[in-house]
Amino acid sequence: MKNIAIIIGIDKYENNQDLLACKNDAEDMHKIISNSGKYDEEIYCIGKYSNNDIIKKIEKVKNKYENEDVGEIFFYFTGHGFSQSDELFYITSNTENDKINTTSLKNSEIDALVRKLKPNMYVKVIDACQSGISYIKEIESENIQKIMQESQASFNKCYFMFSSLKNQNSYIMPNNHNSYFTDAYIKSLIYFFKDKNREKVKYSEIANYISDIFIKNDKQKPFFVTQTDLTDVFISNNAQLTQVLDEILNVEQKKVDKDLTVMNLDEIINKKILNCAKKEEAKLFSDKLIESIDLCSLNKYNLDKYYELNKYTNGEINNIPHKKYIANWILDNRKSLGLFAKAKLENERKSKLYPIMNLSLSLSGEEKESRYEFEVTENAVCSNIKLEIKPKELGLEKYELIFVCIPSFSKIYIFKTFINDIPIAWNGYECDKVEEWTMDEFLIKNDLDKIDKYVEETFNTFVEYCKEKINILLEGEN
Repeated sequence: MKNIAIIIGIDKYENNQDLLACKNDAEDMHKIISNSGKYDEEIYCIGKYSNNDIIKKIEKVKNKYENEDVGEIFFYFTGHGFSQSDELFYITSNTENDKINTTSLKNSEIDALVRKLKPNMYVKVIDACQSGISYIKEIESENIQKIMQESQASFNKCYFMFSSLKNQNSYIMPNNHNSYFTDAYIKSLIYFFKDKNREKVKYSEIANYISDIFIKNDKQKPFFVTQTDLTDVFISNNAQLTQVLDEILNVEQKKVDKDLTVMNLDEIINKKILNCAKKEEAKLFSDKLIESIDLCSLNKYNLDKYYELNKYTNGEINNIPHKKYIANWILDNRKSLGLFAKAKLENERKSKLYPIMNLSLSLSGEEKESRYEFEVTENAVCSNIKLEIKPKELGLEKYELIFVCIPSFSKIYIFKTFINDIPIAWNGYECDKVEEWTMDEFLIKNDLDKIDKYVEETFNTFVEYCKEKINILLEGEN
């Protein structure tokens, strides 16, 4: 019987935050799989892969082994993820959050391809949730267990391992080396194989070890869905595997003498100092951003007849819409990234009237309302820039592109969003639709030459967004 492993670690994203730890997760799992001697074929996708790239690789292997006896298929994924209704989505490098069905890797699609190979056993190890914050992978799911259980029903024998319960977070280790769940999975092998007489490690033993690791962790509880007799073996020990596990352990637990520690400390400090930019360099970067934005024009898009392009800088930052996302990001990353910004969350109590059974009676009560605010604490960098595509004639909508810049000693983090404003009076508009904020980061000293291209591509995408909205508006008139 043939055994097949699928190892996917997506750490580079076009529309979501990069996850360095997922690259390390996948590399370690790949080393273990490839040196175990168990698997006849391995699909290994690490770094930047689209959903189509991965599906093509799986289809190729499916076609190769479709007429052979397949013993086990081992599927491992680490990266962003999202669940909705009865579907689980594995977020790939190209995933667009508003086109998740067409640009992500769907759990049901993977199951359908695996089902055609009719494996004796199907194993899934999933360390993936939705994320927008460094070091935390947030999960927004009320249906993960249901999805896994329905997937389980399609196979005779399976073992599914998931990194956290519904509505919990999956965490990345502080050094960003691995996710806690994958680290526990690998540590279980190290733990059992430290017994030189131990020949094999079963999936049930790995699950028990992981459960013990997280037993006192109320924030993250892995869960397991099984349909086996609990005797199934993950891998058997051999000399190559022992060496790989030793190398993984040494990377995390390597002990050095005092002199080497001092030397490494010097190297770390010097590297940090070298990456830091002077205030003048940050201002040069900010000025370059504004200069590139000044070059944006509607002329080549045939929109200048009906619209004018306006630019505003350093507006009142707390008037921007949906600022909760940026404020939360600052709250979570201010210290670790050394941000020149601060944010606060205030819970206000407001009185509210509660109707009673639809009658003209009411009770007076209180409700909590969360209010987020933030500010950029360094004025050398322009804190925000707004590009406005405003109609010259009546009956048209207005569109906005907003940049928010959060600086640190070495980087500038640029958030951007598109806004659709609709008319509410002859001379008035209000926000109707705000797209999700996305963030890009730039090294102040090294990425100055990337600004022109970044602004050009962003403005092109913004204009396409506007044209799409204009077409929808005009269709409504017909």
